[in-house]
Amino acid sequence: MMASAFEVEPGSAEAKPRQVGPFGGNGLQKMPSTVLEPFETGRRVLETVNPVRAVLLLGLVACVAFGTVSIDKETFTAWGRLTAPDGTPDWGYTLQDCRDLCANSTTTKGFCEEVDGQEPKYRLEYQEKKYWYMREAEEMPDILADRGYCQLKHNVPRWKSLAAIAVFSFAIALVIQGAQGEVVLLGGAAVLAALGVVSNESVYSGLASAGVVGLALLFPIASSISETGVLSAIMDYFLGSPSTLTPALVRLSVSVTLMSAFLSNTATVALMIPVVMSWSRRINIHPGKLMMPLSFVAQLGGSITQVGSSHCVVAADVSKARYNNGEGPMGIFDLSATAILVALGTGASIVLLAGTSLLASSAEADDGAGASEAVAIDDMRTGYWVRFWIMHRGPLDGQDLGRLGLRRLPGVLHAKVSGAQTGDQGNGSAPRVNADFMQYGESVEFLCEPAGLISLRQVGGWAIDCEEALHRLGARRRGRFLYEAVVRADSDFLTTDVLDDPGRLLREYGAVLVAGPRVLVTSKEHPTTVPVKAGSVLLFEAFEDWVSVKAANRWRRACSLVTKIPDSSPKRFGGPVDCLRNAAVCIGMVLMILSLALPYKFLAHLELYISASVLVLFYLLIRAISVEKMLSAIKIDILLIIAGAIALGDALTTTGVVAWVASTVLQFAKGKVAVYSMVYLVAVVLGAFVNNSAVVAILAPMLESICDEDPNMSFNGLVWLLTLASGTCFITPLGYQTNLMVMPGGRHTFGDYVKFGSVNQLVHMVFSVLCVLMLQPPSAAVAVVADTASVAGTVSVMSV
Repeated sequence: MMASAFEVEPGSAEAKPRQVGPFGGNGLQKMPSTVLEPFETGRRVLETVNPVRAVLLLGLVACVAFGTVSIDKETFTAWGRLTAPDGTPDWGYTLQDCRDLCANSTTTKGFCEEVDGQEPKYRLEYQEKKYWYMREAEEMPDILADRGYCQLKHNVPRWKSLAAIAVFSFAIALVIQGAQGEVVLLGGAAVLAALGVVSNESVYSGLASAGVVGLALLFPIASSISETGVLSAIMDYFLGSPSTLTPALVRLSVSVTLMSAFLSNTATVALMIPVVMSWSRRINIHPGKLMMPLSFVAQLGGSITQVGSSHCVVAADVSKARYNNGEGPMGIFDLSATAILVALGTGASIVLLAGTSLLASSAEADDGAGASEAVAIDDMRTGYWVRFWIMHRGPLDGQDLGRLGLRRLPGVLHAKVSGAQTGDQGNGSAPRVNADFMQYGESVEFLCEPAGLISLRQVGGWAIDCEEALHRLGARRRGRFLYEAVVRADSDFLTTDVLDDPGRLLREYGAVLVAGPRVLVTSKEHPTTVPVKAGSVLLFEAFEDWVSVKAANRWRRACSLVTKIPDSSPKRFGGPVDCLRNAAVCIGMVLMILSLALPYKFLAHLELYISASVLVLFYLLIRAISVEKMLSAIKIDILLIIAGAIALGDALTTTGVVAWVASTVLQFAKGKVAVYSMVYLVAVVLGAFVNNSAVVAILAPMLESICDEDPNMSFNGLVWLLTLASGTCFITPLGYQTNLMVMPGGRHTFGDYVKFGSVNQLVHMVFSVLCVLMLQPPSAAVAVVADTASVAGTVSVMSV
């Protein structure tokens, strides 16, 4: 998609800016003066109603009504604070106070008795830890003598629990049908608040979460890292030139897994797609064999560190109250050892199975049939001739143009080394044997589309023909873009020498002529012999404010159409200042990670959102990122999805649904392996349709309830397993954004994901469950036993 600065008919006397109104067209159209008839209005309403959604909604309402009458009153229970009737402040209770409140409260009748040594129905919640008591102790430990909030287990009204289930089910159904996740999840939480099921404050409380704030700051950090070009250079070195599929996949898997461990896996895949596409052409391997593994290994690497993916940040945030017995949130490298082992096992499966028929891209069968058609289409394509000069002792000096695969870059139509024909080179030297050999002092001429020129300018080791003129534009490279301009019949470009005078073009138009006119790929005309005439298309690099504001009238008089090429700002690496800034960006990222990982006391108070805030401020100060780019890099939709998921998760917890689900899981799944496998499957199934960070926020409360029901379960281990499961979705392209990103390049279908992804998902589950069981810390059950014959009895404490 290309955005037009303005568009007028050629030869018109006045060129006015094109305005796009909210109702489409080339301007704001007036609303019709007549009022719609009532029947017409009704017809339109009926057309917009989805029958499937209507039936589902009515069915859920009926289930709520039926369940309220028929389900046992004690089915849904939840913990809630209780305040003394005399107005005693919430804070300051002792164990005896909590016990007395439980005995005297009518809302908790029948829930305070101790039956056969089962879990009590009252507990004391401190600021950072929770303690459960079976009986009053004769001699309580000092830590148990503290005061806190009194929490009592109580029955939740059935209609509230069923309403929460209905709203959650309807929200998931809407997301599966393609509705916007952020609207549906936040809207569902708002509906529950309106019904009085949850508090009003809980609807948007997720936006104030430290994890959500930290995640928001990681987006501009990842954008700044990708702009340095360091990652692209590292990838080019690691990928190399393997001759067969298996070594190629090994190189790709190792490099992408390591990269996605410290950079957002979505950003990693976006950066690697053009690199892998060009690399696949160069090593003669079908992209369909590489693109799906690229997405899968990026997902595996995203769980290695806390900054690798958004779901890791959310997992650390929603579990911090109970993680490590409440002594601190999940560390940045807590999951690294487990995730690396899982990545090695699953990555080996991906590499081995990629060479089989399981990863036979649906596009491979018709490659031959479509070849002739592709040639015919290429004959009608147009491009610009652009010349690049080889730098002395640069990375391209002495290299082979064909082996580097530069002809296969997207948008490159033709390429040749100047003077590389079999005849005389023009300098009296002998004829060249290798026509693609590049060396200092020679140039390479490309016929390319704007997208191809953007890719070529990212390659180091040469300079474009107009490099000197581009340097005169100044340092505001973020404000410069490529523009395609159609020359008018009475244009100054034809009647004056402005195109031949770079200084005048810069002063009057704020631009540099990069290439043009645009010609057919079959044209035999040399670029120096193509004349500029009315209707010719030229390619400029110009400041956006000059085209739209400062010199807008000049551009309108000279051109009938000016089109901005998106994402065409020049690279910000290569110069001395660029190298220093890029080094500072990378060093800053390393220091942020170290500040979160090193076990020094003076760094113990730092959390991700604080360290990320300081790093973003540093990037702004050194101009590694602008305020506008920072704000545009923040993905508001993902943050709202997470906030809505946290709100719905709280609703399911306070209504006792989560505790009921956890109890049901433990009834059917006997033993740790079965419970862990069940948690994994629930996360994967839900993650096939819902954002992975939302899955973590929704299911995290269930892990607490499982540990409440069975103290032998390790909360840390369950959090690790949930993080691993929600961070990988191989079975459908809809479950993870990177799966959708690689579909066009690999030309995969939905069936390709089901066939190849299902086997690898099963392998990933096996490795995840086994590795977590081996490496997880022990459960946090601690028994404090006193003399049962004493007056106070026995205390059994589970600190989480």
